Amino acid sequence: MVELVAVSLTLIYFLIGWRIDLKWKLMLNPFMIFSAYYFLRVIPGFFYGLNFYGVDNLYSFIIPLSYFGFFMGYFFLLGVKSKTHYCVCDFAKKGGSGDYERLYFFSLFLLVVSGFILYKGMPPSISVAVDFAGNNMSASDAAAIISEARRSISKGHIFSSGAGSGVLREVVFCTAIVAVTSGSVYYFTNRNRRSLFLLFLAVFVSYFFVSGDGTRGRFVVVMTALIISYSIFCNLNVKKALLGLVLVVCLSILLGAYTNKMATLVESGAWGEIILSVLERIFIGNSINDAISIMSIESGYLDYGYGYWLARDFGALIPGLSVDKPLAYHLYLFHIGGDSTTYLTGTTISRAFVDGGIAGVVFYFFCLGLLSKVLWKIIFFVPFNYSQRAVLAICLWLAIGQGYVSGLPGVIFISAMVLLVILLQWSFLGMVTPRKVR
Repeated sequence: MVELVAVSLTLIYFLIGWRIDLKWKLMLNPFMIFSAYYFLRVIPGFFYGLNFYGVDNLYSFIIPLSYFGFFMGYFFLLGVKSKTHYCVCDFAKKGGSGDYERLYFFSLFLLVVSGFILYKGMPPSISVAVDFAGNNMSASDAAAIISEARRSISKGHIFSSGAGSGVLREVVFCTAIVAVTSGSVYYFTNRNRRSLFLLFLAVFVSYFFVSGDGTRGRFVVVMTALIISYSIFCNLNVKKALLGLVLVVCLSILLGAYTNKMATLVESGAWGEIILSVLERIFIGNSINDAISIMSIESGYLDYGYGYWLARDFGALIPGLSVDKPLAYHLYLFHIGGDSTTYLTGTTISRAFVDGGIAGVVFYFFCLGLLSKVLWKIIFFVPFNYSQRAVLAICLWLAIGQGYVSGLPGVIFISAMVLLVILLQWSFLGMVTPRKVR
């Protein structure tokens, strides 16, 4: 009953926001992107975690309170109406084909160079896939190699001497976002064979490098840029939205084939378990660990950080700065114990709660809403052409949508990285600034 009331309150806030921001139009603008992630990736796993670990169900009200904080920050502090999608459409239609292509090839070049530097050659998942296809390697052996490569690249810069791999990994991720975004906006505003080919090329190269270590979620995030572009320039309806969700599930099954668990299921032909495993990963995933963060405070294992974990996450963005291991590592030590490189990563709720309890959650999400409201306005102040502004806006929307798991530091970091890529392209290739932007 408590969970039902909590979900109902959250749904009411969402419907009010949808009516205010889009007047029931189905389009992935900043409010809708964040809300979609919140309802699909946060709420199911959070409630499941509370029940699975036996946490007081009164904590269910963290869900409507956190969403209310985001709602207030997004709508009421700086005005109600933003009409962001109209600005993006206008910029995209005024953009020139040459402008799109220059940005596209520049970002693709950075992606390829940074990717080969990160992997020191061919990405491991690609070489393993070739061996597996040629029957030179079993599925379990392939999964083990990919698992070790993923650990080395994603966490080696924290637990070992892999300095620099963390920064390079983010460069690959963010340049892929710009490449796919510029390719998708170019295609949806031109609709010719050349733009379609460039879009497919961007998707393929992004998959090659972003998923090169066997990582699943990051490539799905990159593909979100394509979905956002589609929702802006095409008539998105409920049927197409459901079809998109099915495609995401299928993509997750494909990408999950590199994990040890999935490899075992594939070898045994347990397709029912494979689908259930993927659905669990999508709808429960890391959000189940939010319950563990609550338990860590209730048990006294961790004290309220009063901003410590937020400061720690911002500090982790500065190359060369030594910071504490992430909260997810300490949650693993609390719940599992031992000495491992394993994380129990939660959503933004975890860090906000450990930093300041329920009040901290509301304040943290209020700041996320505020940031989501003002971040896209950067497109009016940067000295870019129309094509670059349209691409930048969609990249910023994608970054905002990741706020549910990456928090304030993650949103700011991704936004700064994509802005830097476009700024470099504008600077090096001498792009012309439009005379007037309305």
